[in-house]
Amino acid sequence: MGKKGFQNISVTELCARAGVSRMAFYRNFGRKEDILIHHLDSGFERYLEEVASMASGLPYDFALRFFRYFRKDRRFLGLLACSGLQTIVLDCFDRYLERILEEVLHVGIDGSPAMRFEIEFVVGGLYKVLMAWISHNANPGPEAMAGIVASILDGRRQFGLTGVLATATS
Repeated sequence: MGKKGFQNISVTELCARAGVSRMAFYRNFGRKEDILIHHLDSGFERYLEEVASMASGLPYDFALRFFRYFRKDRRFLGLLACSGLQTIVLDCFDRYLERILEEVLHVGIDGSPAMRFEIEFVVGGLYKVLMAWISHNANPGPEAMAGIVASILDGRRQFGLTGVLATATS
């Protein structure tokens, strides 16, 4: 994807590069994008394993592992963005945040509109922050990003946007 846009890469080229037949490709994947989804799913599974073994459930610790983990895959994420495929990341976030909540943090997802919207809000925010961070070559570092995200999740907003928004709407 670095030399040629994803849309311009054929299944035949992918198979030749991977050393597999087209039959093997279609046995495992329905379309080219499924390879990208598989790669992201594998990464999220490894991240899920990492956070499941954490002793602390503090937002900073989750965020630190999140940014450290995805910094390793920043080139791939950047190439997805350049190819206009970054929403694949958003779809994966959607699936895995719920699993983290249920399996790691033991939060019961009750299906209420308030919980659904809160999950959507966090997924969208993390996705936008990650992709912006990737576009800045993963700067600042994971520790600084973890601090920023933890302060937002903990309600220690640096700029007080919630207060500004509440004042503006009243």
